[in-house]
Amino acid sequence: MIDSFWEALINFHFLRPYWLILSAFAVLLPLLFRLEQPGGSDWATAVSPVLLEYLVQSSTQNANRKSIGLISLILVISSLALSGPTWEKVDKPLLKRTDNLVIVLDLSLSMYATDLTPNRITRAKQKIQDLLALRKEGNTALVVYSADAHVVVPLTDDKRTIQAMLQVLEPYIMPAAGSEPQTAIKLAIRLLNQNTVGKQRIILIADDIEPYQIEPVIDQLDDIELSVLAIGTQAGGPIDLPERGYLKNGNEVIIAKTRFDQLQDLAKKAKGDFARMTLDNRDLTLLRVDGSDDSALAEPDTIVDADNDNTLNLIDWRDRGYWFALILVPLALVAYRKELLLIPVTLILFTHPLPAQAAQTGQTGQTGQTGQTGQTGQTENCFKNKNQQAMSHFEDKRFARAAELFEDNQWAAAAHYRAGNYQQSTQLLTQETSANSLYNLGNSLAYSHKFEQAIQAYSRALEQNPALEKARFNKKIIEELIAQQQNEQNKQNKQQQDNEQQGNQSQQNDSQSGQGDEQNKDSPNQGQNQDQNQQNQNNQNPSSSESENNDTQNQGTQSGQSQDRQAQAEQEDNDESQQAAERNGDASADQERNLQTQVPPATDLDRQAPEHTAAGHVDSLSDEESQAFERWMRRVPDDPSGLLRRKFAQQFQRNQNRELKKEDRPLW
Repeated sequence: MIDSFWEALINFHFLRPYWLILSAFAVLLPLLFRLEQPGGSDWATAVSPVLLEYLVQSSTQNANRKSIGLISLILVISSLALSGPTWEKVDKPLLKRTDNLVIVLDLSLSMYATDLTPNRITRAKQKIQDLLALRKEGNTALVVYSADAHVVVPLTDDKRTIQAMLQVLEPYIMPAAGSEPQTAIKLAIRLLNQNTVGKQRIILIADDIEPYQIEPVIDQLDDIELSVLAIGTQAGGPIDLPERGYLKNGNEVIIAKTRFDQLQDLAKKAKGDFARMTLDNRDLTLLRVDGSDDSALAEPDTIVDADNDNTLNLIDWRDRGYWFALILVPLALVAYRKELLLIPVTLILFTHPLPAQAAQTGQTGQTGQTGQTGQTGQTENCFKNKNQQAMSHFEDKRFARAAELFEDNQWAAAAHYRAGNYQQSTQLLTQETSANSLYNLGNSLAYSHKFEQAIQAYSRALEQNPALEKARFNKKIIEELIAQQQNEQNKQNKQQQDNEQQGNQSQQNDSQSGQGDEQNKDSPNQGQNQDQNQQNQNNQNPSSSESENNDTQNQGTQSGQSQDRQAQAEQEDNDESQQAAERNGDASADQERNLQTQVPPATDLDRQAPEHTAAGHVDSLSDEESQAFERWMRRVPDDPSGLLRRKFAQQFQRNQNRELKKEDRPLW
């Protein structure tokens, strides 16, 4: 105890000693006050000292003397607090953790195996969430693979980006079935080579690896550490494909087993760690995902002298000035005791409940947003300006209220767009001339079904910024949508003309049939004579009569079959026309879905498709257009992984350098 006291006394010093100059003013204040005493004034020379005692108010002088002493004491304590007294060392790391980690996730079909509940891919994504929660510092990337490897998120210190992308990762979004971990490791190494500062590591989350794939993986690693987190069980489980049932090889259900020995052999040869997936974080602790090894950190409080390679201590001290600041609190209250009533009055004003008001709902049918209570509105008005209030509403998805408060046209247009008010958004964006504003204008016009104007807006945006690929993509979608509509209209017109021609032909056939019946009525005797002659001939030649009866039956049968074929052909034409219309509707729905799934940055308007796209504008369309639009919207599936699927498919088509032939790949 005594040693600690003497050590603290020896180490006591000030971090900012120049603030001690303030103490000099504290010493000068009483001297200046003494110069203003009555004894040193002109009254002392003109008035007798006996009378002067009664003429001058000594109580006021004493009060002023006490006030000056209190102010001097406050200045001294303040100077001590600001000067930073300290006597204790503190360890402070000099550098932020700079290790780079690439997570490689297996998205082969075997990840749908149900030996883990509910399946392996779900457990793997949950484990990655736990992994990200443990990583406080450093950069992290995410790579997925099946028959080919793809980058989901490059190296970043923003864990929320990876967490958001995890939700849509499923084996069915991969362009081809297979399991090629060596391609994923190659891609992970490429990402790590882009940032060579700090330690570089790869964690492979997989359920199996083929023996011939281990050596190609090891050959690529060089000095990069590869750890393996194995998922699954040795007994394995059936592969339950969504909406397709169990994966089979012929009539036999495939059982996906995890070969832990193969994965452990890979980790051993790669000089990394190996762990089996557990319900808790013991597996992540074994893999040291939190960077628990000190190799990725700078040694605290030390640097290396380049001249003699001696380790020098960097001393950091804990500032204890706040203790002196606490002493100032009661002194400040004494110095300003006349203003003490302000404290309870202020507390009463801020704690008194404001009158409750009913919440105002604006366009809840379209946006599902509710207004704020009067208390919340008055409180936020006290501490935030309009733009800050609008941003709070925007982040809480109260877009209609945010649009009313935003003073910036682009943000107001974005709020209107997210609320489904495309007309107001269009009006605000027509005043803007930047490429992004024109692109956003095109999106608003497209959702307002003004496709020609939308194409013009996209064209103007591309003239200013030819690298704006999203504008080019949306323009192409709308052009294809217009072409689909024109083709559908042409087919409907052609079908209508064909139906009219068939109706005219049917009328002509009915007319001819009527004329034949009239002729038969005009010659009944001739018909009777012919029937009598025919009967005589039949009696004379029975075989001939039987033959003719057969011919007549055959002709009737053929006539009936021809009529059936004609009716069937007409029915098939109608079915084909209907199917063609449905295909056009599906294609138009696909175009509409592609248009909706474009996700620009937060400052762009089309960050995501609003929830009530059809509800806001169906009223302005004709009945036929409204029905067609609603039919398209019902056919649009909820597919948040569509962008990743298209991206992976394009990358898979561009990648022509395959290390293995298709027949040599494992399919699950």
